Order: sequence, then structure tokens, then C-alpha cells
Amino acid sequence: MLTHPTSDRLEALGFTGMAKALDEQRRAGATFENLSFEERLSVLTATERRDLLEKGQEYMIISPWVVAGTIERTGLLDAMAKARQRGAEIDVFADPLLNTGPAAGGLSQIEAVERRFSETGAAVHRVPKLHSKIVTVDKDLLCAGSFNWLSADRKGQYARHETSFVYRGGHLEDEIKNIRDGLAKRAK
Repeated sequence: MLTHPTSDRLEALGFTGMAKALDEQRRAGATFENLSFEERLSVLTATERRDLLEKGQEYMIISPWVVAGTIERTGLLDAMAKARQRGAEIDVFADPLLNTGPAAGGLSQIEAVERRFSETGAAVHRVPKLHSKIVTVDKDLLCAGSFNWLSADRKGQYARHETSFVYRGGHLEDEIKNIRDGLAKRAK
């Protein structure tokens, strides 16, 4: 089967996971016909996100709030463990002042997250007065916006409309380095 021009455009933009998922949807035919546009798009973006987690070698996640239960429930903890098993480096930056609330086992939220991440080998860095919400993958992908990556509920009464923008390209290397260096200076 020939690729669709949209798949080719997605590939050219660097969205290889989305292109792959679109081709799979086209081949599956009736399997996806009853899904709404938003549901089909959700499958595409989920595949892109999974591909990023499966291929990157250096991740930086900046999220002011961290909630151990949310990280586990969304599958992010398992994805991080798999990334670490293949040698990826993962650095998480969170605000200790915003994460003093109780978690399971009598720990604070940040302590619970530190414990769970230490089991995977991901590093947690405490940065007071942090409000940025950023994810970087390697030296060429930067995602910035309002989404709290390690605490946001995707459903229910606490779910919120969040927007983030993804930037790709080699021109981001210096910006990503500046972000990392600035956080490292402030980490306690």
C-alpha cells in the first residue's frame, strides 16, 4: 500500500509515530470508522508520545507538581522504567514547596515520587519556586505549555483544558542546554 500524502507530511515534520499510526488506521479500515475525529486523533498522538518514550536517549521533565498515583495510573512510570532499561537518562525537576501534601505510606508527594523514580533510575531534582511545564527529548524536541506533566488528571472533576506546543529541530540544542543549566543551578 502506498503511503498517503498526509503520512508523508507527518514524516517530513518529524512526527513518525503519528504517520505510522495513520497508516495503521488506513490499513485497519472498519476498525476505526466508528471513531470520531477526536478519538482517531487521540490514537495518533498517543502513538507519537509512545514512540518518543521508546526512542529518546535523554529526557528532561519539568513539572511543578508531582503525584505518584497519577504517574503510575497513566503508565508514565512503566514507560520511564523501560526507557531507563535501554539506557536513557531521565531528569525530573519539581517544586518541593508545592508537593508537601500527603501520599501513601506517610510520605509527602515529592518523597513518594522520589522513591518510585529511584526504583527506575530516574533522577528527581528539587527546584523551589518552579512553575515551568516543559518536556525535552534529546537535543531537538522541546514541548512547553500549561500541562502539568506529572500530576494532571486527564478525566474527572480536576481535569483541565491544557495546551502545549511542540518545537522540533537542531536549533533547539542551545535552548535546551540553557534550560537544564538554569535548573541545575537552582536545584537543592
